[in-house]
Amino acid sequence: MRKRLSRCCSVTLYVVVTIISFASFSLAQDSNTADVKAVAQQYYNEIQNQPDLDLASEAMTALLDPEFVFYTPNNPTPETGLEAHLEFLQEHVQGFPDGFFTIEEMIAEENVVAARWTFTGTNDGVFIGIPASGNSVAFWGMDLLRLDEEGHITEVRRYFDVLSLARQIDAL
Repeated sequence: MRKRLSRCCSVTLYVVVTIISFASFSLAQDSNTADVKAVAQQYYNEIQNQPDLDLASEAMTALLDPEFVFYTPNNPTPETGLEAHLEFLQEHVQGFPDGFFTIEEMIAEENVVAARWTFTGTNDGVFIGIPASGNSVAFWGMDLLRLDEEGHITEVRRYFDVLSLARQIDAL
């Protein structure tokens, strides 16, 4: 009886330790997921949705890796570095001064975040050489953001319907 009770206690202790270990691992994983999602959200709040380019530049220095790489649709060569990304932002702020990314959902795994977003704005300025149309635009897209071990964003791969945007600003 004593052996049986001892064995039962050992099994129970093993199960409890396993559950606690799994819960700790799961909490650590959830914490990491929350951390990478928070950095991605900062990217949109402090960089993409920031009309003040000086503030966006400061945020870029804090959030992005100095060798940051930005892939855009239909561009075989990615933009590399913080200056190139600031020029990209300047073009967007000029074309859509009220432009805004709304995050619809985010999924994170390890150091990669997928963000589905909707962009809305008014084409009140020249955008990539195309004169202002004055039209309101709304389109959706997705970004894949990769972070390094220190929590800096090293790359963003952007996907969206370029044709839809071109139609909305009367570029076709």
